[in-house]
Amino acid sequence: MIAIVRRSRRSGALVGDAASAAAIAGSPRRRLRRRFARHARPAVGRFGGGLGGGAARVDALAGAAIDVLAAELEESLAGKVSADAVTLAHARELAGEAREARHARLLLIVAAHHSLRGDYVLAHAQQEKAVAALQGVLGDEHPDTLVAVNNLATTLRALG
Repeated sequence: MIAIVRRSRRSGALVGDAASAAAIAGSPRRRLRRRFARHARPAVGRFGGGLGGGAARVDALAGAAIDVLAAELEESLAGKVSADAVTLAHARELAGEAREARHARLLLIVAAHHSLRGDYVLAHAQQEKAVAALQGVLGDEHPDTLVAVNNLATTLRALG
């Protein structure tokens, strides 16, 4: 099915096939884009002054993006289908230095996709970052850390 949907010049609303418009508007990426567009604009108060929130706003947006990407990538893993390279690169960039547990979780999901593709070298690099982050945030004996170490061992075994 080809969706013929466009934005109205007057109202900015989606015009075209209603089912296609609803499917596009409801996708996780579309929701994330709408949320970003709403929060990225500088907020103007009643008297014209900005409301601020710079770093906190960026952190909130990054957190929302991580949650959306993690859910989307987990869905594709459940179907044993690897995500496209652009989505994986975006997830790697977003997780970055893995300062929090959710960053490490996203790196582990990306590593699982690389393992599914047979790219154990990239999977190994992502898993090492995630294990280091989880050890720093949750500790060595936390169940999530132990699962990540086990996944790293499985990848190392596949590498030989």
